[in-house]
Amino acid sequence: MKRLLALAAPLREIVVEGADPVLQALARAALPFGVGDEPQDLEAARRAILETGYFRDVRLALEGDVLKIVLVPNPPIAAVRVETEAFPEERLLTFLEQNFAIGKGATYNPVRAQEAAEALARAYRQAGFPFTPKVAVEAKEDKEGIALTFRVEERPEVKAVRLLGVSLLPEEELRKGLEALKGSFDFAKYQEALRAIAKRYEEAGYRFSGPDPEASTLEEGVLTVRVRELKVARVEGEGLAAMWEQRKALKRAQLKAVPAPHKGLGLPLYAQVTSPLRRYLDLVAHQQLRAWLKGERPRSQAEVLERVGAAEAVADLVREAERKSKLHWTLLHLEAKGYEGPGVLVERRGGRGVFLLPELGLTAQVALPKALPLNAEARLRFLEADLPALEARFALV
Repeated sequence: MKRLLALAAPLREIVVEGADPVLQALARAALPFGVGDEPQDLEAARRAILETGYFRDVRLALEGDVLKIVLVPNPPIAAVRVETEAFPEERLLTFLEQNFAIGKGATYNPVRAQEAAEALARAYRQAGFPFTPKVAVEAKEDKEGIALTFRVEERPEVKAVRLLGVSLLPEEELRKGLEALKGSFDFAKYQEALRAIAKRYEEAGYRFSGPDPEASTLEEGVLTVRVRELKVARVEGEGLAAMWEQRKALKRAQLKAVPAPHKGLGLPLYAQVTSPLRRYLDLVAHQQLRAWLKGERPRSQAEVLERVGAAEAVADLVREAERKSKLHWTLLHLEAKGYEGPGVLVERRGGRGVFLLPELGLTAQVALPKALPLNAEARLRFLEADLPALEARFALV
C-alpha cells in the first residue's frame, strides 16, 4: 500500500465523518497527533484508528491545514449467544455486556470479542472450574448485523483422578467419591463431589478443612483435587518465649479479591472495612458496597486486583520506611542517652540468646556466659549502634 506522508503546517481542524459521536471521539483519541500538531504519517494514523477494532475502513485526506477523516464502522451486533451448560447463559451475557460492551446493538469489535473470550475463560476458572476452558468466538454477518457466538469447551475427558494433601482422614475413602467423575467432565457433579469431601471433614471435626478449588486442576485428562487441611501449630510452654514461637509461626496476611478464610480468627470468610476510612482499600470496599446497594455494577475482580496490587506495593514501602525510621531514631537515642534495663530470654541459638527488651521494643542477640532457661530475666547494657546497618549491640550486665 502506498504510504501517505504529510508535510504540512500545523493542523487547524480535524473533521470526522461517519459513525456515531462516540466512535468519532474514539477515532480522534486514537490519532497520534491532534489540532496544533504537524500531521505526520497519515497511513500510520489510519492504522492506529483501524487497530481499535471498531472500523471496517478508514480514509484520511489532508486539505490544507484541515484533516478530514471518513469512518466506516463495523456492523452492529444483532445477537449474542454463549453455548454453556455450567452456568445460566443470562449471567454470562451480563458479564460480556458489563465488562466488554458486547450486547445487541453495540458496534461489533473483533478485538474486544477476543478479549472477552479470554476473560470468559478466566472467569470459568475463578468460578471453580479446575481448568481454564478454551473459548472460541464465531461471528456471522447477515442483513441484521453480526450474530456473535461464544463456544466454551466445558466437558473435556477425565481419564484419571488424584487426591492430594490428605492426612487427617482416610484418603481411599475420600477418593471413592471422585471416581464417578471419570468420563466427560461435569461441573455440577464435580461441585457435588467437593461438597461431599468438605462435609466429611466437618463431620470429623476439622472445620475449615476441605477441597481447595483454586489449587485443583484438570490437565491432560488427569483431575487432581487438592485438599487444604487447617493444622494449628501447638506451641509448648508459656510466657514471652511461647509467644515468640507463636509469632514466628504466623504468616503475613494476604489480600485477595476472592473470599478466603482467616486462619488466625478461625473464620470461614473475612473482609476488613473501616469507617471512618483509614486505608485506600477501605475506600475500594466502600465503593463495592455502595455499588451493590444502589443496584449498580461493582468493580470486576480484575479491577479490584489491580487496586489491591497498587495499594499493597505502596503500603509495603511505607511500612518498611516507618520501621527503619523508628529504629534509626531509637538507635540515635541510645547513643545519646545510653541504656541499661531488663530483657527476657525467648530463644537460644547455640551459645547465644535472643532477648526481648520490653522497654525499648527491640530484640538483641547476646552471648550467654552460662545456660539460662527460657523466660529468664536479665539486665542488659547498650554498647554501641551501627547506624548504616540499623543494628544495636548489647551485653549482659
